[in-house]
Amino acid sequence: MKTRKVKDLLVEPAESIESAMSILDETGQGIVLVTNEEKELLGTVTDGDIRRGLLSGKNLGDEISSVMNEDPIVANKNMSEEAIVELMRANTVQQIPLLDERKRVDGIVLLRDLVEEETHRLKNPAVVLAGGLGTRLRPMTHETPKPLLEVGDKPILEIIVERLVSSGFENIYLSICYEAEQIKEYFGDGQNHGVNISYIEEDDLTGTAGPLRLLAGEVERPFLVMNGDLLTKVDFNSLLNFHKESGYELTIGSTKYEFEIPYGVIRFKDEIGEIRGITEKPTEDFFVNGGIYALEPEVINHIPEGQEYDMTDLIGKLLDKDKKVGSFPIHEYWLDIGEKDDYQKANGEYSEYFGEVENEA
Repeated sequence: MKTRKVKDLLVEPAESIESAMSILDETGQGIVLVTNEEKELLGTVTDGDIRRGLLSGKNLGDEISSVMNEDPIVANKNMSEEAIVELMRANTVQQIPLLDERKRVDGIVLLRDLVEEETHRLKNPAVVLAGGLGTRLRPMTHETPKPLLEVGDKPILEIIVERLVSSGFENIYLSICYEAEQIKEYFGDGQNHGVNISYIEEDDLTGTAGPLRLLAGEVERPFLVMNGDLLTKVDFNSLLNFHKESGYELTIGSTKYEFEIPYGVIRFKDEIGEIRGITEKPTEDFFVNGGIYALEPEVINHIPEGQEYDMTDLIGKLLDKDKKVGSFPIHEYWLDIGEKDDYQKANGEYSEYFGEVENEA
């Protein structure tokens, strides 16, 4: 049985959430092991644990012990390979720590090392909304649709498609309207990018949710939807897994937005006006809609036919019907290219985050 070394996965409970995130990114094994000085396992931390912690108000500087799973699925190091595989599948886990008789970490096993499965190919479709007019980026978008504007050395939409392909998506729908033929000519059926691309063509724009109505009856699995003007390193697989585990009808990829109030904010003792204190230029933060979603196929039926309908309308309707709608916090790189300043920023940051040579033009 193939086991992995755990030296790089071990953290002490007082280490920060941010340090655990770095370990997850660097090792690619999907788990961090929280241990004491004797290497006894205290808990485990996965990507989902961190995101749930951020939603509950945790900060990246908080101790990792504040978000760890104190009762993880573990296996004895002497268990057979067959028993470990059965245990992992029964509990829907992709990795499992191996412990000795004293509950000290002896190794870790990854399901992908034991079972030959196409773990990197997803049957879940992805939809990219690429039909907008891009009016705020004119004159650049007078003749070129915004998704085909170049960032670094390639169009925004091509960067998105490549990120989806690298995440395992096999089927991508591009929702198009403005200058639709340019996008179809550029991507074709997707074979040059190693993916199947289909098109949702609209004569008139019907908002950010309206085009999805045309997928009624075609989509059978939870699917991803994202705006076609986003640059992000978000883990799409984690989003889909989080959506599935949480049992949501719709999950919103949310990003934290911070702003500083440029004045001293007064705190009152009572309604009469006696002051309890004053905070000079406090910083407020909120989770905002990041333009990336995971949806159950049945949600499509809540979208009206032939009229403009946005994702915010759809979310409001689901909430009115007491459907479960959740938030998936995005802590990775994320940029909405809505204004000219955003476009310039995207070109300036492209090389750093996407490992390509910046387009000098």
